[in-house]
Amino acid sequence: MIELNLSPLRVAALVALVFAYALAGGFAVPADAPVRMVRAWVVPVLLFVAGAALATVVDHRVGSLERTSLRWFHVVVGVGAMAVAVTMRHRSGLP
Repeated sequence: MIELNLSPLRVAALVALVFAYALAGGFAVPADAPVRMVRAWVVPVLLFVAGAALATVVDHRVGSLERTSLRWFHVVVGVGAMAVAVTMRHRSGLP
């Protein structure tokens, strides 16, 4: 079952990742940008925030007798999503 673990350390890591993305200009979009550019801005932002949340606050345990954690999988997918988001933003030509 997928659960959210909102411990202070994990929430701090999530906030730090989103803050670092903001400092790198991840939330900046030009005011006169065309609709196509705004869409190119929204997708990486959503992908980065979802990846950061997946990598930091999501826990996933499976099994009924011997519980196994799939947290490592969520961390790998979250880091991959953040990397794809940064790459998409860089390739779209956004500032």
